Amino acid sequence: MLAGWEFQREAIMKRLFACFIGCAALVLSASAMAQDPSRPSISLETPAWFAQQACPAPVWNGVIAVWKGTTDTRHEKVIGVQTKKGQEPIEVVANPPLDAAFDKALRDLFVACGMKFVEKTEGETPRLSAEIKDFYAGVEKKLVTGKSVAKSMLTLVIDKGITTKTVDVGMEMESKDVRKGDIKGLTNALNKLFVETLKQIPTTQQLRDLK
Repeated sequence: MLAGWEFQREAIMKRLFACFIGCAALVLSASAMAQDPSRPSISLETPAWFAQQACPAPVWNGVIAVWKGTTDTRHEKVIGVQTKKGQEPIEVVANPPLDAAFDKALRDLFVACGMKFVEKTEGETPRLSAEIKDFYAGVEKKLVTGKSVAKSMLTLVIDKGITTKTVDVGMEMESKDVRKGDIKGLTNALNKLFVETLKQIPTTQQLRDLK
């Protein structure tokens, strides 16, 4: 009986040890990815004057809604490529992640434009959410030359329970900053794209009509 117990205890200890090794490997792997110098990151943010310029007058004054969050539906989470002469291109990501950056900026924008968010739905209180379909700055290869562009596409989802409506907003613009290839130029291009994309929201008629 004692021998059987010793055998079971040994088997349990082996499983616990294997689990510990596996968890430690995952932690080390995640840490290595976070510190990987080959994946530089860019912080996306709006300037202090943004809300006042985007909404000089309330657009959704008195509108009550529930904010359901932002989802990044892109297959690749890269937002740009840093290029250095004589070196391979380096992929750049957003830090904090793109969905978190847009989520905060969208909430702040809607509130600055007069909307009030509540936690629970009542009747046909609209439930708003956003999906990131595209957000990238890079060089489009042509037959002869390359065109430096910055592109974005957001889908705003308005769910009223009985009906659901989607509204797309986005930007596409040429960017000389992208062609510089360095992280500073890419940061300028992506932050400009971030701001210009958000500025489309209060001016889009389908969203202005939100009640």
